Amino acid sequence: MRTWFPFLLLIALAALLAGCPARQAPPASTAPPGPTPATIAGEVQAYIPCGMVIPMHAVIQAFEAKNPSVKVKSTYDNAGIIVKRLAEKGETADVVVSPGKTEMAALATAGLVDAAAPQTVGTFELVCIVPAASTQAITKPEDLKQCKTVAMPNPDVNSTGASGKEALTKLGLWEALQPKMIQPNHAIEAHTMVAAGKAQAGIAYKNCPLETNPEKLSKSKVRIAFSFPADSYEKQPCLVAVTTKAPNRAAAQALVDFVASAEGRKILGENGMTGCLDLAPGAAKTDGAAPATEAGKPAVKADITVVAFYPGNEKHKPIRDLVMGLPQKFGPRVSAEFVDFTSDEGFKKWHDEKGLTCGAILINDQQTWTYERNGKVKEVTFKMAEGGEWTKEDLYGVVQKLLKEKQ
Repeated sequence: MRTWFPFLLLIALAALLAGCPARQAPPASTAPPGPTPATIAGEVQAYIPCGMVIPMHAVIQAFEAKNPSVKVKSTYDNAGIIVKRLAEKGETADVVVSPGKTEMAALATAGLVDAAAPQTVGTFELVCIVPAASTQAITKPEDLKQCKTVAMPNPDVNSTGASGKEALTKLGLWEALQPKMIQPNHAIEAHTMVAAGKAQAGIAYKNCPLETNPEKLSKSKVRIAFSFPADSYEKQPCLVAVTTKAPNRAAAQALVDFVASAEGRKILGENGMTGCLDLAPGAAKTDGAAPATEAGKPAVKADITVVAFYPGNEKHKPIRDLVMGLPQKFGPRVSAEFVDFTSDEGFKKWHDEKGLTCGAILINDQQTWTYERNGKVKEVTFKMAEGGEWTKEDLYGVVQKLLKEKQ
């Protein structure tokens, strides 16, 4: 009996297992899929300081190549004016770029940027600039005491000025120099004052905005006298942020992330972040716009072509009017053209074809000229705003000189 018991137990166990159903695989999940990334498409409005046209144009092109469904429309203007356009005039932007904390803080105070939103893509070094022909021995901050006037942007509204005040305060020079200070609202105005000899020294970023090559200043009317000690101020950051009122927030955030990425910063670095103090040589020659002619009469060939390359905003309207009025003042032998280098087509003419990095006027494809004024030979470079490196009288004088030579 005991011999058969194990055998019977095995038979019973086999029967039990045969009656058990096979283990089923769990049913497929019927839960809805997780959220998909936001669609990146449409137009992005970006407000960018003028001095960053070249590097930002390059990084935006790279971003658009990676995101063909997105078109970035760039508006270039002075950093302080951008603040006014957005905070006071009610213009709408998706992305804003600032050359420092002061301008970005003003936008945050107006509720247009979250305080935690800006990302840093670079920093700025503070220097002292003096007229190129200056004979004063200005080689360190203490030497500024010998100046009668020092131009520096208003520290309350401009980041360059804020850094300048910080440095001079830490160095114990602010109280002594404050009575000598000329404080315009914009950095370009302080630079122009030094270039025109209206100030004996100026405080500025070495870079416009990140790096300027001093060896390219040979034909400029300013030169770098010294750099401020690194421990005398905190370097201002170059900031980029999505605005709180961005109509296309997803694409705007994608652009900001790309600009601040390693790839974006590499592109910015490769394109120098140069502008205001940089003078590049001319490149390929192109003809200026032909003057208008009366119907039925043969066109008069223009002997002199004058082409102005500047942003096409309200601030540069006086230069546009000045240049475009030359044919009326001097006749059809002078042709005039105004190129807005913030547009894609204008950028190609300005930077890619002419090799320029700042606002400029080319006369017969040349930027630097000499002419006789009051019995003396004067050299002038038509760069940046009128009143700094050149004046209306200089422009007229060079045109008149060329007209006489062509007769």
